[in-house]
Amino acid sequence: FTKAVRTGGLQEHLELDIKEAVRSLKFAFPNVAKELESLAKSPNIENLIKIKEILVDLFRQEQNSVASKILRGVIVNIDEKLQEKLDLLYLSYVNSKLKKPITMQQLREIKPFHWVIAFPDIIKNGNSGFEVMIGNPPYGDILSKIEKEVTSVLFNCYNGEIASLFVEQSANALKEGGYFSNIITYAITFSKSLSKNREMIYNNFNECHISTYDRDKCRIFVGVTQSVSIIVCDRKKSGSKCKFYTSTFFREMSEDKRRFFNSIRYQLANDYLINEKVGVPITKTHRLPKIGDNESLSILNKILKNKLTIKESLERTTKKVKIWIRTSGNYWYNSFDREPYKSSEVKPFYVPDNLKFFFFVLMNSNLFYLWFRIFGDGRHMNLDILESFPIPSDEMINKSQDSLKEKGELVIKDLFDNFDKQRELFNTSRVKQTIDKCDVLLARMYGFNEKELDYILNYDKCIRGGKQI
Repeated sequence: FTKAVRTGGLQEHLELDIKEAVRSLKFAFPNVAKELESLAKSPNIENLIKIKEILVDLFRQEQNSVASKILRGVIVNIDEKLQEKLDLLYLSYVNSKLKKPITMQQLREIKPFHWVIAFPDIIKNGNSGFEVMIGNPPYGDILSKIEKEVTSVLFNCYNGEIASLFVEQSANALKEGGYFSNIITYAITFSKSLSKNREMIYNNFNECHISTYDRDKCRIFVGVTQSVSIIVCDRKKSGSKCKFYTSTFFREMSEDKRRFFNSIRYQLANDYLINEKVGVPITKTHRLPKIGDNESLSILNKILKNKLTIKESLERTTKKVKIWIRTSGNYWYNSFDREPYKSSEVKPFYVPDNLKFFFFVLMNSNLFYLWFRIFGDGRHMNLDILESFPIPSDEMINKSQDSLKEKGELVIKDLFDNFDKQRELFNTSRVKQTIDKCDVLLARMYGFNEKELDYILNYDKCIRGGKQI
C-alpha cells in the first residue's frame, strides 16, 4: 500500500473535495487558493501531496500570524478528508491480503497511520524517504487480535513482538543512505523470533551497532525498570551485507553517562550467531551475541576451538546419569547432584556418565555465566544455548577427571552447605571462592591465559563479588 501511494498506483480511486478550503483561503492568500483550485481539478496522488506541501510550507511561514489559524483549520480539514479516503483504500488493500475480511469499524479501532498525510514532503515517490529516524517503540506481545491479523500479512518480520514492526517500518521509510536508531527491547539481540528483523537489517544497511543494558543498574529512563538495547543502523543500501557490532551486556552504568557512552567498546559479531552451534548464517534462526570487550572475544574464540558441543556429546552416548539444573538465573546459574527443592524452574537433565563432574564444574562456573550473558537474556538458562557450548576433547576430559571430580564434589557440597531451606534459596555468593577454583580448572582445559582468567573471575564484579582467590 505504501508503495502504491508513493507511486500513484491508486490515483484513479482518489477524490478530494477542497472547495471549502479554497474559499477560506481566497481572501488572505489569493495566489495560493488559485494554485490549490487548479491542483484539485486533477485529484491524483501527486497533486494531493503538492496541496499538502503547499499548505504546510505556508503554515511554517505564517505560524505567528493571525492567518495561521485559518491555515491550521484548512490543514486539519484536508487531513480528515484524506484520512477518510485513505482508510477506504487501506481497507480494500488489507482485505485483499486477509483470509477473513475486516470491517471499517475494526480498521478504525486500529487507527491506521498514513505516512503520506503526516509527511507529504517526505513520502513523495519510490526513491524518497527520511534521512534519519529515531524512536523508542513499545515492547512486548501487546497487539490486539485484529492488529495481529493485519500486521502479520503486511509485515515480513512480525512474530509477536511489537517492536519488530517499528524496526521494519523504520527501514522501509528511510531513503538510501539513511540512518535509524531506536532504544528498543534487548530481545533485538537474543530473541530467535527477531531473526528476520536482523536478516532484514543485514540486507539493507552497511553497519549496525547495538549496545545492551540490564535493568538493575543501567536504567536508560529514570524510574523505569526495563532491560533495553540501543540500536543504530547506518547508511541504508539495499543488497548490503551489514556488519553487526555489539557491546557487552552491561550490568551497571557510571553517573557520567556521556563519558560512559563514549567509552563503549564493540566487537564484530557476524561470525558468532548461535543456534545449535555458533557460526550459523544470518538466514537461519539465530541469536546475536553481546560481545563488546576484547577479552570476551578472545575467550569465545578459545572455547570455539573445541568442535564437539554438549548436544552432540549427549547424542553420541546412551549411558547417561541424571543431574539437576536450575533453568532460570540472574546472578548465578547452577547444577546439582540431587533435586534441591520443588520448583518448575528446577529440572532433571541427563548427561553422559563420564561428563557428570564436568557439568558440575562448568554449569556453576563464572565461565558458564559469561557464556549466557553473551548469548542469552540474562535470566533464563535456555537449553539451546546450554547445548551449544563446546566441550574439551575426550583426552582432555579423561586427563582432568580427578580434578573435575574434586572440584565438582566441592562446589556441590559448598552450595548445599549454604542452602537456606526455609526460603529455598542458595547463598551462592558465599561459594564464590569455590566457583573461582572451578574456573581455574576450566582455564587450563580451554587454554585461557592469566589475563583472560582474571577477566572471567571478575566478570560482573558489581553483583558477583569479583575474584575471590
